[in-house]
Amino acid sequence: MNCERELGLLSSNREPKPVLAEIKKFAEILKSIAIGNLPVPEREAVCIINTDQDHWAVALSSYILSKQAGFNIEFQFENQPLKEALLYMIPSIKGNKGIPKRKWEEIFQRVFDGADVYISFENTFISQLSHFTGIDIKTRYHRVQKHVNLILCANDSIQIPMISDLKYELINDKADVLAYEEDGSAAYTCYKYGKGKVYVLPFALEEFYSKNPGIILKSTEYKHYEIYNIFSGKIKSKRLLKKNNPFIGVTEHKISSSKAIIAAINYSPEEQEFVFYLQAGWEVENIIYGQIPAKYSNQYICKVNPNDALLISATKVDEV
Repeated sequence: MNCERELGLLSSNREPKPVLAEIKKFAEILKSIAIGNLPVPEREAVCIINTDQDHWAVALSSYILSKQAGFNIEFQFENQPLKEALLYMIPSIKGNKGIPKRKWEEIFQRVFDGADVYISFENTFISQLSHFTGIDIKTRYHRVQKHVNLILCANDSIQIPMISDLKYELINDKADVLAYEEDGSAAYTCYKYGKGKVYVLPFALEEFYSKNPGIILKSTEYKHYEIYNIFSGKIKSKRLLKKNNPFIGVTEHKISSSKAIIAAINYSPEEQEFVFYLQAGWEVENIIYGQIPAKYSNQYICKVNPNDALLISATKVDEV
């Protein structure tokens, strides 16, 4: 097979391939910064994957969109014990099985107690939909025009393109509308359930995203991650670093209550401007690796090279 010839670190004449040079370069970087093993970064959300769906594709899209929005997730299947989290994601549910009734009730008990949950779906059945989400389905039918634009209520200049086979006409007199279709119908809602919130998107966003991979490198134009920005607001308020560039993913490694190492990785093949803020009472102690950012008031700005990183040592300087 042709792909087999691309594997390995050396060519057939034992010349090093470019990947070997990159591995060497990375090893030298690790040796030069000498920070040892970092604590595992906190994962703020649990993403529940359905065994009946194309779960590899859905998981990949969920991971990318969460990175673009600025938070970290971990995964589990719907038939595994439910992990503790402040945010649950149940993306692109499809098929007749969906989520088992007992797991569904367990998730919503967590929501009632203060967690949030995001649900996206297409062509499935959700038990007690109205009770848990504040919306009901009046009817559904196959669309004549499958290309749809979602318009955010908070910023109608942001239009999010989707492709969907099914149109859901919703009955809604309890939930807040966060986005709507061009015909004015509700397309993304939020409902307060107990102490938590339920976010509902009647589109298989993650499945769509995985089947249109070219849009990932056009994230400044196609802002699908804005859907994730909305439902992740509560958990992101606890993060040390706030950012808005979707091409840069961030992990925070708490060394102690007053010190953290923050890794910001440019996942794109282009240089990216990185504008970020730190939580009140925190500041950049030093840059372990990468360009030293300029500081303007509480804002930091620097460039991150293609497929490269910025490694920040942050320290707490004041109790706020």
